[in-house]
Amino acid sequence: FQNKVDLLLELDKDLRHGIDKLSSCDYTHKAFSALIQKIQAIVEKLRSEKYSNIEEWCTGLNAKIEQKLGARLHTALLAWSKAFSKLSKRAGDGANNDWGLDDADEEEEEDAKEKLPTINLLKHELQIRNHVIVLKPSVEKARSNLLMQLQKHMSVIISLPRIHVIPVAEDEVAKSVLKQSALLAKLPSNRNDLMNIHHLINSDMNKLEKYVNEW
Repeated sequence: FQNKVDLLLELDKDLRHGIDKLSSCDYTHKAFSALIQKIQAIVEKLRSEKYSNIEEWCTGLNAKIEQKLGARLHTALLAWSKAFSKLSKRAGDGANNDWGLDDADEEEEEDAKEKLPTINLLKHELQIRNHVIVLKPSVEKARSNLLMQLQKHMSVIISLPRIHVIPVAEDEVAKSVLKQSALLAKLPSNRNDLMNIHHLINSDMNKLEKYVNEW
């Protein structure tokens, strides 16, 4: 009996450490995945040792993890928004240079110090076809490019698996709720972060389109 108590205390210590690290690890899928895998291994160890109430306890564990990851996703969206706002401001100050219509200074060193994500913009050019000026790639492709990068930024967290007690192969129901995608509905800002980013993107696409139309 004492051995099981000692094991439980040791596993609990490792578990708390893993959960705490979710708040401070690098914002990479690799870093988060490593921590989630360690937590999952602890849960599987508890299951193999036949501790009681594991499933109910695991529900509470997932809630704690969601809270940590939700806070990280919130911060990540704020960082993406700030990075994009800086690009938008430089585009406004530099006659649309940042949209690839001319050479632009991305201020990479400053962004790196602030740990802002890198946002890659498409290289645009104006072309004349049948006496009509068109932008290549199009505004819609520019919008799609930004949204894909935003999705990739969020997927660092929302593609992570949830912790489960029953092996996934044995639990068909669990397969539908394995990912952390539900976090988007549980953001501390009530999804305002995401809505703000979409507003920023739409606003800049409108500016770019207006710039082209002025030609």
